[in-house]
Amino acid sequence: MGLIPFGVNLFAKSVVSSFARCTVAVCKSFSATLAPPPKRPMTAYLRFVKQQFPLVYRQYPDLKARGVIATIAKQWNALPPEQKRPIQEASQAEVAQYQMDLMQYKSQLSPAQLAALKRPKDLIKKKKKMYRKDVRKLGKPKLVRSPFNYFVGVRFHDFPGTKKERFTSLVDTWKNLPHSQKTVFLKLADDDKIRYEKETTVWEETMTKMGRTDLVRAHMKPKAKRK
Repeated sequence: MGLIPFGVNLFAKSVVSSFARCTVAVCKSFSATLAPPPKRPMTAYLRFVKQQFPLVYRQYPDLKARGVIATIAKQWNALPPEQKRPIQEASQAEVAQYQMDLMQYKSQLSPAQLAALKRPKDLIKKKKKMYRKDVRKLGKPKLVRSPFNYFVGVRFHDFPGTKKERFTSLVDTWKNLPHSQKTVFLKLADDDKIRYEKETTVWEETMTKMGRTDLVRAHMKPKAKRK
């Protein structure tokens, strides 16, 4: 399978960069003469994604990013061990070099700078913002729509006034709507739940293969054994 050209696809770049992020707050805490921390290397699977993404995208131009990644995941799963091995070995070599570089880097830091590398509490908000940015780039399925949300979509223009006034009228109407008239919206929401679970399961399996378990729901992560 061909290697990715030098002008790597923008999407692949965004995937790779998410693995090697130095937050602005951390970098600013270091002196102007100190280089940023070494970048964390890609997993073997992500190296494969980087190689294949532009090739698959050119082959299937109508596919969205999520579909391209799903196709690459199938290719990876079908790849014989002897073809995976060079990619895995290259990744392992980079991890070993990264660990050495990181140890050397940390030896230059003061205690305060070392503490800044440990994701202090004031970076939680930034981490959440990065999470939302990552899931958008990686094509996380849209959230489930509620029955009321479907109702609003159908009846919004049936009421006069400003948006706020219309919404108030919609809330009151929904509360007093007989269950028999809510059934169609309840069914739409139930169908959307099924859609969401199917799409999210596939997406989370792909994220896990990419090493992005931080993006999957809690139940997808291995549970800690009880003592």
